[in-house]
Amino acid sequence: MVANVKSLYRMGTYAFVIAGIKIFRCFVYFTTAAVVIAGVFLFAGLFSKVLARVFDRAVKYKLENDLTI
Repeated sequence: MVANVKSLYRMGTYAFVIAGIKIFRCFVYFTTAAVVIAGVFLFAGLFSKVLARVFDRAVKYKLENDLTI
């Protein structure tokens, strides 16, 4: 796996963790900004995971095409 793909997966995981913490914070102390920030981090985590899969597939296609003449 390429370093960029690993970094994107890790970044998506961290974004989901941050979103979870912000959602938990909403139960303790509710602000609309916390909800918006949690939504942004959820979207960023999802985007990072999808982009990591796309990059992984692109690297596999590239390596497969490099083997052909």
